[in-house]
Amino acid sequence: MRHWAQAVSVLCVLLTAGAARAIVVHDGTGSTSNPPANESAPANNPIGWANVGWGSFSSPLGSPGTAVYVGNGYVLTANHTSSNSIRLFTDDPSGGTAYGALGGTSTLLTNPNSSDSELRLFRINDPGLSRLYIYDKTVTVGVQAMMIGTGLERGSGYQGYDFIGNPAIDAYGYDWAATRDKTWAYNNVSEINLDYGGINLANTVGSLKPFVSIGTEFDQNGDGQASGMDSGSALFIYDDDDARWELAGIAVFVSAYANQPANTSLLGQNTYYIDLTQYAAQINPLTLQPGDANGDGLVNLADLQILGDNWQSISANWGEADFTGDNIVNLADLQIIGDNWGYGTSPDLSFDQALLNVTFIPEPGAITMLTGLTCYVLLRRRRPV
Repeated sequence: MRHWAQAVSVLCVLLTAGAARAIVVHDGTGSTSNPPANESAPANNPIGWANVGWGSFSSPLGSPGTAVYVGNGYVLTANHTSSNSIRLFTDDPSGGTAYGALGGTSTLLTNPNSSDSELRLFRINDPGLSRLYIYDKTVTVGVQAMMIGTGLERGSGYQGYDFIGNPAIDAYGYDWAATRDKTWAYNNVSEINLDYGGINLANTVGSLKPFVSIGTEFDQNGDGQASGMDSGSALFIYDDDDARWELAGIAVFVSAYANQPANTSLLGQNTYYIDLTQYAAQINPLTLQPGDANGDGLVNLADLQILGDNWQSISANWGEADFTGDNIVNLADLQIIGDNWGYGTSPDLSFDQALLNVTFIPEPGAITMLTGLTCYVLLRRRRPV
């Protein structure tokens, strides 16, 4: 039986004073450290590994944690960390290069109801890393995810803990070490759609601002679990359509058993992440090239055809050519492609010529909008050179 801690206890797992904690990996062995394979870049996600860095925080607790470089100079982290820099190009907390937040760039993203969220974004000088793409599919329970964080690693072998006051073992897990490391692990999404207006887990964890979250559970061999001060670490989900790992979450807190021993990660705990699919419309215009629907760094015929395939959709995302964030694919999005036509490439066709080579498939009832598109094409063809 689980004995979940109340708000303060849950919050303390992430906000206890002291050094940041990293991902603890479950392998059921007596080793006092994480598997070595989890402490170097995963072969299938080297870009994600490179873009997760050591954050420097200016909170009253004064403890470092994790931040994630997304692209175009922008960094994401959890708001309560008060992150003001990120250290990249190193698997060691004192190596690499530190990039401080540029003045006046730190900002909170907003929830769907326009309230401030727990997700913070700031800008640094461009470090020259590849951009990350925000996962834009619906997150489902059971989908595999990859966690990457920095901080204290596992410090004991697999063992039992008795903390309820009876002779029996109450839970199994691991102690934390006193040394930091960069670590990754797989886990599966166990909970979705935990939002500020419904189940309201966000409001049970002290002063955290509300957010929409997804959860993972630490219960299977090979699973990872975020530990204290791993706020700001990354959760990636593989996008089969685009054949790449995409950033799906930013860690904010973990659950805990009532009376759980300090500095431990126990089977049955959960890690909760801000669900970035809910905030992609605010992030993508800052980190992606306008008009680049497929995220290949180019604005060309492929992006225009994506727009045509989703023409007049009312539930679209960036990958479906909604560049304005209003969930509708219309003339405003077409104009954005036109304004950025040829970015990153030398197209064989001009934008005007490309318009005549793309099939626009309107949603039912979108004839008026299609007429507007026809007028737009004709006007472009008749404009003076």
